[in-house]
Amino acid sequence: MSLDDVMEDGEGGGGGGGGPMEVSSETTELANLQEAIRLCVECSGTASQPEGAATAVEAAAERLSFLLRQYCERPRLLEPHLPKLLSPLVATVTAQPFACPPTRAALLYMYHVLRVRGYKHAIVHLPHEVSDLSPILKFLESEDPQDRDNWHSRFILLLWLSIIVIMPFHMSRLDGFTSGDKDCEGVVRKTTMKRIYDICKTYSLVTDACSEAGAFLTSKFLTRSDVIEIYLGEFFKWSCCQNADLRQEDNINYGVLASVATVLKHGKREDLLPYADDLFKWIIKQNYNKSKAILVRKYGIKIIQRIGLVLLKPRLATWRYIRKKSSLALNLQAGSNANDRVDEDEFELEMNDEDLDIPELIEDIIEQLLLGLRDGDNIVRWSAAKGLGRVAARLSSSATGDIISGLMDLFSPHEGDGAWHGGCLALAELGRRGLLLPQYLPDAVAVVLLALQFEEIRGHTPTGQHVRDAACFVCWAFARAYSDDLVPYINDLLIGLMVTALFDREINCRMAGKAAFEEIVGRCCDPYGQNVLIISSEDFYLGPRNSAFLRAAPFVAKTKTYVKPLIDHLVEKKVHHWDINIRELSSKSLHLLTKMDAKYMAETVLPTLTEQTLSNDLNTRHGSILAIGEIIYALHLTSNIELSTKLLEVIKNIVPILNSRYQFRGLGGELMRQACCVCIENLSLAKVKYHEDNIIDDWLTLIEECLSHEAIVIRNKAVSALTAVFNEYLNYDAVKIVMYQNIDNKDTKDALYLKRKQLVTKYCGQLKNVGATGLQIRMGYTLAIGALPSFTLEEFLPLAISSLIECAQISEPTLKWAESRRDGLKGLTNLCQTVGVKKMEHIQISKDLYKICNWDKTENCIYDIFECFIKCLSEYTIEMRGDIGAWVRETSIAGILSLCKQCARENDSIFTPDLVRRIMIGIAQQSVEKIDRTRAHAGKTFTALLYCTPTIPHIPHHKELLSIFPHLYDNNENVSSDDDLKQNSKKVVLDVPEEVLQYKPTVLWLFAEHTMPLFIKLLEWDVYRYNIILGLTVSAGDMTESLVKHSTSALFSYMSSLHDNYPRMQIICNTIVKVFEDNHNVDRVVIPMLKFLDRLLSSGCINPVLEDQDCSFANDVSNHVKIEIKNCRNIYKLLDAISVLCQIIQVGGEVCRKALAKLTICICHMDKYVRKATATKLYDALLIYGDSTTIPPENFDEAMSQLAETNWEMEVSVLKPIRNSLCTLMGIPIPIPIKKAANN
Repeated sequence: MSLDDVMEDGEGGGGGGGGPMEVSSETTELANLQEAIRLCVECSGTASQPEGAATAVEAAAERLSFLLRQYCERPRLLEPHLPKLLSPLVATVTAQPFACPPTRAALLYMYHVLRVRGYKHAIVHLPHEVSDLSPILKFLESEDPQDRDNWHSRFILLLWLSIIVIMPFHMSRLDGFTSGDKDCEGVVRKTTMKRIYDICKTYSLVTDACSEAGAFLTSKFLTRSDVIEIYLGEFFKWSCCQNADLRQEDNINYGVLASVATVLKHGKREDLLPYADDLFKWIIKQNYNKSKAILVRKYGIKIIQRIGLVLLKPRLATWRYIRKKSSLALNLQAGSNANDRVDEDEFELEMNDEDLDIPELIEDIIEQLLLGLRDGDNIVRWSAAKGLGRVAARLSSSATGDIISGLMDLFSPHEGDGAWHGGCLALAELGRRGLLLPQYLPDAVAVVLLALQFEEIRGHTPTGQHVRDAACFVCWAFARAYSDDLVPYINDLLIGLMVTALFDREINCRMAGKAAFEEIVGRCCDPYGQNVLIISSEDFYLGPRNSAFLRAAPFVAKTKTYVKPLIDHLVEKKVHHWDINIRELSSKSLHLLTKMDAKYMAETVLPTLTEQTLSNDLNTRHGSILAIGEIIYALHLTSNIELSTKLLEVIKNIVPILNSRYQFRGLGGELMRQACCVCIENLSLAKVKYHEDNIIDDWLTLIEECLSHEAIVIRNKAVSALTAVFNEYLNYDAVKIVMYQNIDNKDTKDALYLKRKQLVTKYCGQLKNVGATGLQIRMGYTLAIGALPSFTLEEFLPLAISSLIECAQISEPTLKWAESRRDGLKGLTNLCQTVGVKKMEHIQISKDLYKICNWDKTENCIYDIFECFIKCLSEYTIEMRGDIGAWVRETSIAGILSLCKQCARENDSIFTPDLVRRIMIGIAQQSVEKIDRTRAHAGKTFTALLYCTPTIPHIPHHKELLSIFPHLYDNNENVSSDDDLKQNSKKVVLDVPEEVLQYKPTVLWLFAEHTMPLFIKLLEWDVYRYNIILGLTVSAGDMTESLVKHSTSALFSYMSSLHDNYPRMQIICNTIVKVFEDNHNVDRVVIPMLKFLDRLLSSGCINPVLEDQDCSFANDVSNHVKIEIKNCRNIYKLLDAISVLCQIIQVGGEVCRKALAKLTICICHMDKYVRKATATKLYDALLIYGDSTTIPPENFDEAMSQLAETNWEMEVSVLKPIRNSLCTLMGIPIPIPIKKAANN
């Protein structure tokens, strides 16, 4: 698409209201725009200054471009203001010398203005007097066409020259000599006409955007009456020579082709007619339509269609269809009665053609245009359709009928998507121009309805989106072109468009279908009298696909006319669609549409779908099985229709037949498993009478296979299906009602109990699987146990709980199976929600389960569950995927919150002070750790526990915490004012201070700068301090810059505020040491701890502790660092430890000596990188803390010189004497090798 096409599109989009540029702000924006132009001119005036020139010009251009972009959707707003905007820029160009920086800058700014408005509209505001020709022409001649940096200047100058050359004077008058005269040197002088002609040829050969401006100039220049006879024929011959072989893509001059096309567009017919034959032969000889270059085919089609327009006399076809002028508002009021519509003037079709002399070449031209409709590129097809419409408008009705007949051949099933798309565009053009007479409408409407559903699969790539979009455009064009003659087809068109608007996969097709539907209803008629209500309803929202299928479709189906067409389309087209998401949405949409016509669904749709379950096509089987389950469940919910025994028998055999045909295997088997699990779930929810049937065993076998499948989506659907099967077919109460009319049957009851016992025992046993597929088996069966219905879990509660708890613990074979532990906790959480707290308080295990679960005690198992959750908060399993233990911790946090809320509602006596303390400190620690997702989840949970309703007792420092953390409101709460906030807070804690009830801003839990300052305040209390420091250590020593920045700044600010409270600062420092001591050789904590200590010691926030000679903090840190680096082979850990030791030397005294002694050992480490890094770090530390160290002052300079001047990458044997000398200068003992020391 050309630049001008883009500009025209932008202009066309501004015809309506709305958009970013509202009319009310137009004056202000234009004032800003004019001010920006003024600043640009000023910057241009200073651009000749070398320093800062480019920056000023670019900044001004960027500001101007930003302001102009606000008008892209409504560029016409600029039209009345273009003279004011362009005049200062034009003045700069005309007042400055050629090619100076101010002129370049002004032309650049002019380019930005013209780009937005469109150069065809904007150039008329440029000066175009005769006096302007000479300077602009000289400027262009002085330019280098190959200069890539200043093409904007040449682009504007070419456009400027194109408006100047249309002056009404003969150009020979501008020359002071006659053609052929020579100058004093004997060189033939060029006339003005020749100079412009040379520029046209020059810029037809360039490869940048200037070729487009050059083509525009050529069309204006060569169509002058005084130029035609001299240069037009020569130019065409030159153009043919320049593109003598279009098959050589490297030698194609696209600008020349564009110039020929534009000259044919703007020239007079009588002037161009002598060259039409030659140009047609030239372009056909080149086989342009077989070129790989899109532009060649595009310009070829343009040239051919314009040759056809040259050959045919301009005429207004008297036989064309003329639409009645009518009132839209009155049409809507008139409804379906077409006779009530108001016609302002009648029309009469004149069907008698005048005798037309049609050149023989026209037939070849039409054939080329029809071939162009089959082109593989949209822009070529669109140009061919436009050309076909223009040529047909100058032909007789019979000739146009032949064109339409050839056009219909494009809609053959054997044609590709390109031909269908081109055919639709051509139909729209013919209809829009009134060239498609009513007698052709039946065939046209028929192919358009087919095009609305067009879709082809090429390998794994579907095609047809552009065809459906073009078909909607045809309907839109028909609605605007026809009046009463379209009425017989409106019903079919409205149904086809409604189906497209609701169920098309692509949003642009849905929007196009909706627009065409609205156009037909508004301009023609509303045959049902309810379409206006449909398009005006907020339920007719087609943006997201889910909204169209599940919200808009049921709403539209309330109009009975659309019910069966919508259902039929889903069954025939969408149920076996290639996209799995469309198949799933189609089945759900059929579920919602069932209540609109339940009888049709049961008698027609279901038999059709059951037949499709035997199809060899995978997509058809998958979609049909999904749809069967959804429809049967909907029939159960919305009607009393009984399905036939034969149909139920066929549906029952779906799973056995698929299994016998081995269609549960392979990649296709995954889809079949999903579909069957969903279908089984829906059949169970629909209470289909398969009770005590052997099919239940087949279903359970399939579900068990799916529970151990590697695909998570299959496991999840199997879990849902298992719950439904247990509820309906293994539940004695449900079986008794259906099979025994609510009469007890002890044998059935015992059989179902044994079946449930067998299954639960089997499922719990699978949680101990440690085989090759043990991970998938555990993941599926943990969720399955947690999803079992309450009547089953209550019977086998000890077994289920003990199995899930055991699965959630780390063992040697399952060390890397974090996903199974995560799902085990999910199952445990679901189990608690299903059974409830009260039923788990006292459990007496039965004798028959003793050997299975090894649990013969009667106790409150809630504490075991809490213990499991709390223990899982400390899982930090790390592998190649990273910290996979985070999945377990996050699930544990969610489980704790769920169980705490349950206990608070049902029995808050379960909460003991120690239990609540461990919960709160564990979640507080997770709230300050390094993973953003985990930290946010923990922070929200911590706050939710504080504000839980009813209140959780024994939370340490509850009231103080309420003043720190803002309230988290549930999504279903409607809190709209400060009074509501206060009222809600009073429901939580009755004795909350008034200041706590004030509104607090929302916390962005994912961002450390929001959460860290809140949790740092917990260091004030002993109960939280250890865990907060443990979590902060990991965060502050992390590699993420933003996390380190915000965590350390929050901590250091808090520590700095404690300079007046030395005891608390000392307690915090001792806690840091305690964390270090408790995590020896735990690299997950130790490595971040070393980085954290380096930052802490260098921050200065704990100087009072370091300066206290009686405080052992620095000595303890030094000792723990020494332990960590002993026999350490991790270089990065060793370097972090060296950094800490370098910081410790600022303490002085014996601690400094120990640190220096350890550093001098590291300075002769076996690794040369460690040696060099140690010397560098020690040198930097001595520069900062030299006055505080124990190094004798008289030796300090010499020691520093040795550190700086020695090449520490030399061999260790060479460095040891230097190191020993350095030890002597520092006043510390010379290190002795361990073996030598042992011998002594």
